Amino acid sequence: MVRSSSPSARRSSSRRSACPTPPIFLGALAIGFGIVFLVDPTRPAPLIPAILLALFAFLTLYGRGDLMPAWFQPLFVPLLFIALGVYLLLEKRAT
Repeated sequence: MVRSSSPSARRSSSRRSACPTPPIFLGALAIGFGIVFLVDPTRPAPLIPAILLALFAFLTLYGRGDLMPAWFQPLFVPLLFIALGVYLLLEKRAT
């Protein structure tokens, strides 16, 4: 077994582990929420997570994902879904 100890190999492995949530995943979720908003523009709930996810995807893509604390990054998407679910439960429905 040969181990690579070159600086570029160490940099690429540390770069992969530095970003727990890939920007392509966050961007895909943002696009999905944006499409849901476009289908029914009277409900603004999907627009908020779409904007937050897109913003964080761009920040992560361009190397500024460290603006959010590392301990909070794995909780970001689930908390957005929980907040959206609570909003949908409490939203007044027109009958």
